[in-house]
Amino acid sequence: MKRICLLIMLLVSLNLNHTFAQSGKWVSLDNGLPEVNSRYEDIYFSNPVTGWVIQFEGNIYKTLDGGSTWVTQLSKSGLNLRSIVFADDNYGWAGTLTVGDILYETTNGGESWSSIHHRIPDEVPYGICGLSAPDENTIYGVGRYSGPAILIKSTDKGKTWKSIGMSKYAGSLVDVHFFNSSFGIVVGGSGVFPNTKAIVLVTNDGGNSWFVAHETERIGEWGWKIHFVNNSLGYVSIERSNGRTFYLKTTNGGTKWEEKFFKRDYDVQGIVFVNQNEGYIGGWSGPTYQTLDGGSSWSPADFGYNINRFIMFGDSLGYSIGRQVYKYHSSKITSVQDFSTSPDKIDFKLYPNYPNPFNSQTKISFSVPENTFAELSISNSIGEKLEVLVSGKISGGLNSFYWDANNLSSGIYYLTLETGKFKQTQKMILLK
Repeated sequence: MKRICLLIMLLVSLNLNHTFAQSGKWVSLDNGLPEVNSRYEDIYFSNPVTGWVIQFEGNIYKTLDGGSTWVTQLSKSGLNLRSIVFADDNYGWAGTLTVGDILYETTNGGESWSSIHHRIPDEVPYGICGLSAPDENTIYGVGRYSGPAILIKSTDKGKTWKSIGMSKYAGSLVDVHFFNSSFGIVVGGSGVFPNTKAIVLVTNDGGNSWFVAHETERIGEWGWKIHFVNNSLGYVSIERSNGRTFYLKTTNGGTKWEEKFFKRDYDVQGIVFVNQNEGYIGGWSGPTYQTLDGGSSWSPADFGYNINRFIMFGDSLGYSIGRQVYKYHSSKITSVQDFSTSPDKIDFKLYPNYPNPFNSQTKISFSVPENTFAELSISNSIGEKLEVLVSGKISGGLNSFYWDANNLSSGIYYLTLETGKFKQTQKMILLK
């Protein structure tokens, strides 16, 4: 048994080292989306092929095929959209910078959107710059970058909301990331720009109390965007328009951060790391930069301008938004279309779970071209079947499920989809 465990650890190590040595490719999805004068503000995908992008001038667009085609779902003059998130394929929320009309909701995948500003109790933010939905029922929002610093929260899928004033901790809030309904991080400024330092706040009780995990020493900075590679390794971009610019890195899940120098005179905003070595930074007024050595050196990337947000599905698929929408695929994918599922040509496919690695809960998506009998199961590293998530007839199309591994220990697990015509297995990493 010891030899088997050592062999598994060696194979995992070799696989991770191989992953870290490669870099992926970003391509423009310039198909059906209009050109914009500034940029697209935010992006969210509920699974690898179903996603939404928002434009500041009141426009929301949706794709069902990984960005191959897009449809307009909302176009409202005078509405300034800023952030978007979905709890599942149907329930979603879009934050705005329109004072008095800060939050919109959909319950049907974006077919219709309605203002729910009236559901937000006092103290009401002036805008929602960031949104996070750690599970199917819990949603957090923060704003605004120019103050005041306020957190809003719902635990019943948006039916009712709670407002939490954050002025004793910060002067402005820009982004939010919750790992689960209780533990989360917000970033912003200690004050209001330009008299502000970048700040990271952490809560362990759903936002009722917070502690300062990090505050920079330089005046004129905000914490801007949050990205976690896994539950331990994470990054925060720091926006600063001139002088020496930095970003933050954590290796312990967000309670301790170190400052990393980026470059001079660059307005940092979007940030992502595919793994511990390969990363990308974009900014408000400049091109995108990349690192392949964990941030020790940076060079111009071959894509992107004005990048504000990156998202990743594991280390093989990602999306970002700036002047255009971009899609990432690693060398492990044979073509950029590998993660696309056209509504007219749906095939058998088991997608990478998200997030991965994960802590307790992860989302699993797969597609089948027709109604069929299928089994979706979880096995451990030695092949023992631990749980059957699906067993029976399922509907053709895209199917999504949440798997809660709270009762299992950290390790490698295998997800298998099997029908009479198809079988595919994916590796999942549980980290607690």
